[in-house]
Amino acid sequence: MVKGFPTLERIDSQTPERDQAMPQLTFRKKEAVLATGGLLATGGGLLLKVLPDPFSLWAGGVVGLTGLAMVAYGTFGITTPGRIANEWNPKTLHRALKRAPAGSTIIILQTSIPDVTRLTGFLEELLVHDQKRFRLHLLLLDYEKAPEVLAARVQLRIEDADKHTQEIQSNIDQFIQLKKRVDAAWKEPMSGAQLDLRIRLYSFLPFGSVYQIGDECFISGLFWNWTSSINGPMISVSDKKSNLWKCLEKQIARGWDTARQIYPPS
Repeated sequence: MVKGFPTLERIDSQTPERDQAMPQLTFRKKEAVLATGGLLATGGGLLLKVLPDPFSLWAGGVVGLTGLAMVAYGTFGITTPGRIANEWNPKTLHRALKRAPAGSTIIILQTSIPDVTRLTGFLEELLVHDQKRFRLHLLLLDYEKAPEVLAARVQLRIEDADKHTQEIQSNIDQFIQLKKRVDAAWKEPMSGAQLDLRIRLYSFLPFGSVYQIGDECFISGLFWNWTSSINGPMISVSDKKSNLWKCLEKQIARGWDTARQIYPPS
């Protein structure tokens, strides 16, 4: 158990990535599902009364039970508050992106993104083929205004500051190129809609990488002095009421507000 975060359980080195914290029963309100379920449950009851036996038992029972099941689904849910996986798994991030509703805001905080080609390729598939229409907000380290922060970040690493500067510049270019391709793909089927891409550079000291997938979850990794965060454990948080969710949300919000916008040009 992580002190201060009672809903988050640790996974040790002997536990596979698929294991996770104990699921919890939560209350929710899916109005459309509840309304449909209520109508079906009521209709099933009426069928039991008006139709002749034994057909009424079969038809009314199926319709009524379907309605009750939908009411239960619209009222209760099973959630996993969060977990710490032993290794960073891109598939976990990809599953979260695939589950996120269209129109979600995806915020990425990284020094630079080492696996950017795989990430932009997966995002392009969701944006173009699944028409997710995400809003993409990218926060990378400000190599121009905060070179001392970058130097400290890579001091004990094999890669030097120049290498990371090139990687940050490449990340920026690859996301801009992604926007151009998505805009072209959306031109006709989506009436000229354009991808909302915003890129800012930060000069503060984050504790690690953070991916906010709309209102679905946060995925985070720790910054190590010797390697990238993707070479360590992965923290996943889905409980909006947890202290960890609130801390990550504030980390992203304050970081974004203070960062320097470079795209679109101001």
